[in-house]
Amino acid sequence: EDFTVMNVHGMWQRDSKKSDTPKRMTQSQNIKNFFDSVTGKKILCGDLNLAPNTEAMRILEENMVNLVKKYKIDSTRSSHYTKEGKFADYILVSEDVEVSNFKVLPDEVSDHLALMAEFIK
Repeated sequence: EDFTVMNVHGMWQRDSKKSDTPKRMTQSQNIKNFFDSVTGKKILCGDLNLAPNTEAMRILEENMVNLVKKYKIDSTRSSHYTKEGKFADYILVSEDVEVSNFKVLPDEVSDHLALMAEFIK
């Protein structure tokens, strides 16, 4: 089977609080356009630097399943992160990807927590 896996570190913008900005909207649309151009199963993961309820995130979620939302994850940040907004990291999969397990790992080595997903081939 064909899989396309994209690991993205989304742009960081000072004082934007991971909210919608024109550059973030363009970035999300470019990622979506790329995924729309390839066939097979798709996985998008990484530090997207987006709040969960932004329009930029909704663009990425079109025809994709946001595992952080589906599994009702409270935070992808460790105790080392003391600011507001406990989300930055995500895994999104196309609707044809069967996920058997997804969780945030508890190991604290930075201000981000690792995400773990298991897929059925």
